[in-house]
Amino acid sequence: MLGGIGAAGLYKLTCSEEQFTEIHKNVLTEIGSRYRNKLAGYWFDSWYQSLAAYPDVPIEEIYRYCKIGNPGRLTAFNFWIFPVLTRWQDYWAGELNALQRPFESRYIQKGAGAGFQAHGLVSTLQSWVHSETGPIPPPQFSTDDLIAHVKANKEHKAVTTINIGIYQDGTIEQSSFDMMRQLRRAIREK
Repeated sequence: MLGGIGAAGLYKLTCSEEQFTEIHKNVLTEIGSRYRNKLAGYWFDSWYQSLAAYPDVPIEEIYRYCKIGNPGRLTAFNFWIFPVLTRWQDYWAGELNALQRPFESRYIQKGAGAGFQAHGLVSTLQSWVHSETGPIPPPQFSTDDLIAHVKANKEHKAVTTINIGIYQDGTIEQSSFDMMRQLRRAIREK
């Protein structure tokens, strides 16, 4: 679909818009039919790049393929810090790399995600992934700060997703694991 970067600094496209759409149709139909209600949602990364490469892709169709097997399945197309270029999604992808001011309402009032369900994807890592060798560093913020952030968002019916450090063998970095346990206790206990 999006190949390597060409000499002009743009992606070399490996298929047509029709093929791009057909691939999404086939993959999303298979996943949706197989997992049905076991799959609650999709979060598609870098969609601003997909629309730059394929500006006429029928995103409404792709959104409808996301609902196969579970009409209540939620979908977001990540436009990073850019304004969302489609109304065919259910929530703002909300890619945030640090704890920022919590959302003030369930729906974003202004900015890139205006009008969408508030959602923030926060990374406990300084970067999005641990790509170096050796141990994953501890979270970039305290457990108390994360708990306060999630509670404030929850109060306004805004959603928080947390990206944590995971090793290639699937184990979770211990301080991140401990942080998630404490967060769970804080949120579930009243």
